[in-house]
Amino acid sequence: LPYGTYTNQAVQLRVAASDAGGSGLDSITLYLDNAIFEEKSVSSGDNSVTFTIPETYIAENYSREMTITAIAKDNAGNEIEIPVFPDNAVDSFTVNKLILDNIMPTAVISPTDSLFTDASGKTWYSERPTFNIDLRDADSGINNVTITVNGTVVNTDAEGNDINLRSDTMETTEQSIQVVADAALRRPDGTYEIMVRIEDNAGNISEATKVVYQDIADPYIQGFRFEVAGADGVDAMPAQIESTDYGYFFPEDTVVTIQVGDSAPSAGVHSVTYYTVDANNGKSTEVTLLTENDEISFIVPANFKGKIFAKATDKLGNTPELFTSPMGAIVESPSKHLEETHITIEKPQTTLRDNKGFDLYANDIDVNLTVLDTYSGIYKVEWLVVAPNDAEKNQSGQVEINNDASFAGGESSGWAVSGTDENLVTEITRTLRITNNSNAILLRVRMTDRAGNVTEKEMTFSIDKTAPTIQVSYNNNSPDSQFSDYYNADRTATIVITERNFSAEKVPVTITGTGVSTPSVSSWTTVTDLTNPDKTTHTATVHYNTDGDYTFDIACSDLAGNRANIFTQQSFTIDKTKPIVSVSYDNDSALNGKYYQAMRTATIRIVDKNFEPSRVKIEGVATDNGASITFPVTSGWSSSGDTHTTTVRFSADATYRFAISGQDRAGNSLDEYRQSDFIIDTTAPTLLITGVENRSANSGDVIPVVSMSDVNYDSSSVAITLIGSNSGEAVPTGKMEAQSDGEIFTFDDFQRIKEVDDLYTLTVTLVDFAGNETTQQIEFSVNRFGSVYTFDDSMNAIKGQYLLSEPEIILHETNVDALLSDTIKIKITVNGVPRDLVEGADYSVQFNGGEGEWSQYTYTIYKELFAGDGLYSVILYSVDRAGNVNENIDEVKAAEINFGVDKTRPVVVSVDLDSNKQYPVEEKSATFSIKDNLELASVRVYLNGEEVALQIDGDNYTLVIAESNAPQSIKVIAVDAAGNEQVIEIENVLITTNLFYRWYNNTPVFVGSILGVVGMATGISLFFVFFRRKRRRRA
Repeated sequence: LPYGTYTNQAVQLRVAASDAGGSGLDSITLYLDNAIFEEKSVSSGDNSVTFTIPETYIAENYSREMTITAIAKDNAGNEIEIPVFPDNAVDSFTVNKLILDNIMPTAVISPTDSLFTDASGKTWYSERPTFNIDLRDADSGINNVTITVNGTVVNTDAEGNDINLRSDTMETTEQSIQVVADAALRRPDGTYEIMVRIEDNAGNISEATKVVYQDIADPYIQGFRFEVAGADGVDAMPAQIESTDYGYFFPEDTVVTIQVGDSAPSAGVHSVTYYTVDANNGKSTEVTLLTENDEISFIVPANFKGKIFAKATDKLGNTPELFTSPMGAIVESPSKHLEETHITIEKPQTTLRDNKGFDLYANDIDVNLTVLDTYSGIYKVEWLVVAPNDAEKNQSGQVEINNDASFAGGESSGWAVSGTDENLVTEITRTLRITNNSNAILLRVRMTDRAGNVTEKEMTFSIDKTAPTIQVSYNNNSPDSQFSDYYNADRTATIVITERNFSAEKVPVTITGTGVSTPSVSSWTTVTDLTNPDKTTHTATVHYNTDGDYTFDIACSDLAGNRANIFTQQSFTIDKTKPIVSVSYDNDSALNGKYYQAMRTATIRIVDKNFEPSRVKIEGVATDNGASITFPVTSGWSSSGDTHTTTVRFSADATYRFAISGQDRAGNSLDEYRQSDFIIDTTAPTLLITGVENRSANSGDVIPVVSMSDVNYDSSSVAITLIGSNSGEAVPTGKMEAQSDGEIFTFDDFQRIKEVDDLYTLTVTLVDFAGNETTQQIEFSVNRFGSVYTFDDSMNAIKGQYLLSEPEIILHETNVDALLSDTIKIKITVNGVPRDLVEGADYSVQFNGGEGEWSQYTYTIYKELFAGDGLYSVILYSVDRAGNVNENIDEVKAAEINFGVDKTRPVVVSVDLDSNKQYPVEEKSATFSIKDNLELASVRVYLNGEEVALQIDGDNYTLVIAESNAPQSIKVIAVDAAGNEQVIEIENVLITTNLFYRWYNNTPVFVGSILGVVGMATGISLFFVFFRRKRRRRA
């Protein structure tokens, strides 16, 4: 074999060698398991020798596995140094393995699933026997096995696999096989003999045999014996037992003995089961008694009239399906009775179901009844049709059948015999017409066979011949008087469907709408009419509560397919929204509420889904200076979606007003729009100044006269301004007089005082009520007292101010006449110390004017002169050609230039308070010394972020700080007159008399305390942490 050489007999081994070109072979030595078995001389011409290993080399019932090697020696005494193993390429040994084995293999046969073992040890089956066969050979392995059943070889196991245990790759040392005996191999005496022959790879053979028995025959009733039970025992009185149409009649208590038998081969009868059928009381319960000497006995009470039925069961459970009676009639057992369908009810096929799942029909139906009993025959049939409604069409009846196949009584009309067996009626049929119009119609059929078995079958179904009805009503039936499909209030549709077999799925409601949302049908509410379910109503509502155009359509069919009459589609519009009117203008620039200086176009928009232009009215009035003129016509309506537009153009100067009213198609009235008066005025006012010429120099009378007029004259909008270039704006004084559509203002003569001398600009502006504006301006001078000094805006801003940086001084000297150049002098004072300035080095002069115009001198004083901190004054001196001496420091001139330059921040010093310090007092007074080199403007002190009041004593500023368990902060902000700011902050100041918080906030002490208690118990540490956190939250 591929995996070794096996034998249980003597073994001959031929070993060949070669010594080509040498001295020739002398001998070959054979080794078994590396031990010398035998050395033989080589004498044959084929250079080989044969060794024989005898049977006696191993003991009886012993197995040995050996390794074979050989060494050859030539005539010169040379030997192969390494033993030579067989080479499966050239030798007959597949592997270097020789097994000598004389131990027999074993086979064990175990019958399975046996039903009974009798007293003699026989194993009995009622079906084909099954055997488990366990095969073993642990030494040389199984080579083959032969299994026979009653002499016939079995080639496949229970699962149909071939029985072949030999392997070409490895030893098979054990195997289990299951075999099912073929029923055709059963011997007449009921035996199955199974024989197993097993051979191992060494040729050892053993056999095993097992015999089992099969009993497949049912036991039978051999006979019935009746004996009357007397006072002294059992007396044989068979003459008193009468045979009747019902079976037997026992006038007294009777012992019934039933004798049984079982055909060989038999495992023996085990029991008898019997029951009685009384003509009056029907079938009794079944009783099973164990047999004794193949019979049983029992007592039937007196006056029994009926039949007895019995059957036997053997010890393997074999029993006939049918019972046997003493009269030879065979009737079905209850289990046998159940094997046959005795009542068939056939009604028309339908896929329709009512709400309870019962078959549903829309018309009367014919139901075919078939009653069948092929074993005992039919004795009686009863039927009834019961409906909870339409009960007058209920029906019922019964029919009985004689032994001669005739109908014995009852309602036999319509029944037909369709099957007989001798005198038994085995099948009858009838068609029932069901006409009830009701749900849950119950059809019940009951059949009693001649053995007393009863079968009942019932069927429930429904018939609905009534079509549903649909009624739709509305709670709002008040449409618009002109447009009858338009409503301006909610509508609720109430749908009422009258139907017994209602399904909401069978009620397709189609609602279309153009509103924000389309309404849906509510859930259905059912009111059941128990007296007449056809009048059961199902109600739902549809609530139309949003504006839209709607259509409503509905259909209905019931579960039986009956359809309601066609519903006429309804359509209507819900519009609860009143039209919204708006008026906009292309010109909304009104003055004084209603005056417009340009023509304007009104755009009238009405937003409404159901706009009706014939119902809109635009009524207006136009007047010009009190006289009526034609009101403009509208442009006509144009629409874009729900927006409807028209325009009115107001182009003529006039006073206008109009109103808009109307309704939409649903009768919703828009909120009336009323446009109050407005005036179109496109004409500018008239303005004239006389009495003083433009750009004139005046040393005598100065009396300007202003004349103003306009149709829509607005006296409140008259603006007369008189501005002196040096003295600023002056309030005009004079007299205002009325004139047609206007006024005239005459100035008083300018006062003849030095302060009035100036270069003046007179500006008159007149704006009418519509905003039309006319402005006229003249310039003139009053020069009665010499030069006039003027400043730029930048100079006006620094006069009398403290500055952060040095300024450049620019001032203007204006005079009717030119100045004498050699008389012009400029000097400055610094903190009261004067200094004369040199033109070119310290300042520059620019001249403008002359030649009949005013002379103007512009002086620019360089800013480097003001680089240091200090208080400065600028003094200008000149003489004009008229001999007027001019000085800017002259009080009359009001042109002094005084200012300060301060680039230094204030000094702030904390007198008695430091950061990160503790003060164990209930309150702490803190003083700050604050100074500035020129002028201190403000001091603000913040305590914990909030400004506090101060006590001021000269340069000292004091606040009082209250006690707190939390550190506090102080912030001081000092600002001087020039805007220099000094800020100091004092942080982490603890003012408290609480020793713990002073200790807790003293970091070195606190940390040292913590380190000092490291070794304390955990509970104390936890308490400390908790206490600390709690106090921090409270602080």
